Amino acid sequence: MKINLIFRSIFSLNAIYQLRKTPIILSLIVSVFLGILHFTPHSIAFVGIMPHVRHIEQIWELDVDETKLEFLSLMPRNCYIENAVFYCDTDFTIDTKLMRFGYQAQMNIDNGLIFTRDYFYFVGHGNMEKFAYHYLNNVNFDELAADGLEGYEELMQTIALYLRRLWIIPFISSSYMTGIISYFAYIFTVSVLSMLLKFGHTSFLSFKEVLNILIFSSIGPVVGVIVIGFIFPALTTLLFNLATPLVAWFVYKKYVVPSLHKIT
Repeated sequence: MKINLIFRSIFSLNAIYQLRKTPIILSLIVSVFLGILHFTPHSIAFVGIMPHVRHIEQIWELDVDETKLEFLSLMPRNCYIENAVFYCDTDFTIDTKLMRFGYQAQMNIDNGLIFTRDYFYFVGHGNMEKFAYHYLNNVNFDELAADGLEGYEELMQTIALYLRRLWIIPFISSSYMTGIISYFAYIFTVSVLSMLLKFGHTSFLSFKEVLNILIFSSIGPVVGVIVIGFIFPALTTLLFNLATPLVAWFVYKKYVVPSLHKIT
């Protein structure tokens, strides 16, 4: 019965009003689900701007072809990656502003790449990420340098793809956690403010009933956010924040106010 009412609340004000006495545990479960759904367009948009070549260039200030070619010129000669291990013909260390190569390369750089025998390190704004060489297998630095800008793009695309695969799960998890927290904060705040409507009435809805009305009033806007958000993700927050209290207001005017007059 409750499940049927929950689905009907997408388009039925009466269903929302009937759900006002829903057990708080069920309401919280629905809220978590809605918090995830209403932030889905944002999460997908965020995934689209996760680390990519241009993002790395912004971090390292590689924004013109001259600096990209200079970056390539720092590549070590006679070095390659095979079977997830970094090999060089001679034991050496190259330390520059953006690149450090060598089996015992120093770690004290703010931006760039550090290559050691078994791992390479991506460094951006002082933050260091350690990676195995699996996705860089068969990379030959002589060939990359000889290919010029094409070699630069090949290396950067490979690194960006690696970063995306590594970061996507924690990135989406933190994104959805933000969506759940922001949903709860908004619904709770609007519910507290809605209790101001109690003034002037000898009897009124309980805070739980007001909270439930807001929660189930948000289901329709969340559906709208999902549909519109994939096309215009920037409008999702505005749509949700305006539509949810508007739906709840219609419920209040159509069902709550008449019931208060009957009690009076």
